[in-house]
Amino acid sequence: MGTIIAWGTLLVVVACLGFMLRNETKFKKNIVLGVTLPKEAHDDPDVQAVLQRFRKHLGWLALGLTLLCVGGMLIPDLSIAMVGWSVGFLLVLVLPNLVYIHAHGALKELKKEKQWIVQTEKKIRVDVSTMISYENPRLMGYVLPALICGLLAFLQRELWYIHGISALTAILSFLMARFCYRRKSEMVDGNAERTKQLSRLRYQMWKRVWLLTAWQAVSISVSVCLLPESAAACLTMLIVTSLLYGGVIVYLEMRTRRMQEKLTEESGTEWYVDEDDLWLGGMFYYNPNDSHVIVNNRVGTGTTFNMATKTGKGMTIGAVLLILGSTLLCGFIGWEDRSPIRLELTEDAVLCESGTTRYVIPTEKIREVQLVEAMPDGLFRTNALGGQHLYKGSFTEGGMLDLKIIADPTVPLYLKVTADDEQYYIFGTRDPGLTQAVYEQLKEETAE
Repeated sequence: MGTIIAWGTLLVVVACLGFMLRNETKFKKNIVLGVTLPKEAHDDPDVQAVLQRFRKHLGWLALGLTLLCVGGMLIPDLSIAMVGWSVGFLLVLVLPNLVYIHAHGALKELKKEKQWIVQTEKKIRVDVSTMISYENPRLMGYVLPALICGLLAFLQRELWYIHGISALTAILSFLMARFCYRRKSEMVDGNAERTKQLSRLRYQMWKRVWLLTAWQAVSISVSVCLLPESAAACLTMLIVTSLLYGGVIVYLEMRTRRMQEKLTEESGTEWYVDEDDLWLGGMFYYNPNDSHVIVNNRVGTGTTFNMATKTGKGMTIGAVLLILGSTLLCGFIGWEDRSPIRLELTEDAVLCESGTTRYVIPTEKIREVQLVEAMPDGLFRTNALGGQHLYKGSFTEGGMLDLKIIADPTVPLYLKVTADDEQYYIFGTRDPGLTQAVYEQLKEETAE
């Protein structure tokens, strides 16, 4: 199931990214594939040929990545699947954007060849900085989700950290909506009314995205509340709400783009805004004359960093490192799922460790020791790794509110230890004979 969810999620990313990049072939604000062109160039055969090639290459790439994801779902071994997923994730992020940058370069060369430039003799300068009023997001819309998550953290204290992250997400959503948007008018040409409509449209959609994100955090906390009763119900609710959230986000983005396309379909006949030289590859903003760190993307609702500023460079590098770190973490989890398990009985303690997780129980603290043939039903992770071939960390189950496990769930025969402080442990190596030998020695010592 874990393999299907991981690769299935990646398949959704492939579909969404392909859909968004294909939308870049439609003119919005006189921009197509990150290149600004006049109205006369919109139906030019050479321009359409570049767009057609891009759609073709993107389609073949999307098909290849789709087959990769489907193949990944069929990998039976979770550890191999997760290592492969980490590679597939990088391919999904990088390859479609490389195709986009290549097509952008071809279109930019065509623009230069045909000398499609702004008609400077008709240039109009209009101060539109105060044309619309940017109302701040309403704080209560974000405070309420944070309070709900905080209440759930109080009621379900064993999972306080998950609910705490959800509450923090709601707070961060407000900060993003309030401070990570450049309140700059969306000027396309000299039409002041069009500028006001575009500016208002983008900002309203931006606020809706972050308000929705705050309430999605609540849905995650509510889903987690179902874990002790039914892990399947929790997982189902998480998947359903996440898909709904992603669907609405894509809808808001595409609605913004459609409106931008509609509002600017008659633009580009006289003077129009052309900032192509400030956007490297059509994707990365670089303007040494702009002191702003955060700038709006040219189309859609999103924002990006000004890579000409030190802070912008640092945040861009940080974002790249975060993506790489997350990818490597998934690969590490897959690798660690096969990491060795060490179980031994020393002179005065029983020791079990795997990777960086290590438990040592003094024999004098052991109240009861058992040899069991199956893992407890209804295990619930509180702070643990649970792969196909390795459980390790903290779990709860029934009367065992604090259960420490290091064991391979696919190799039956486990050592169950109960300590004097009502602390429970389950240890199991990948050699049942070794587990049984440690049990017999430990039972003999504790019986003396």
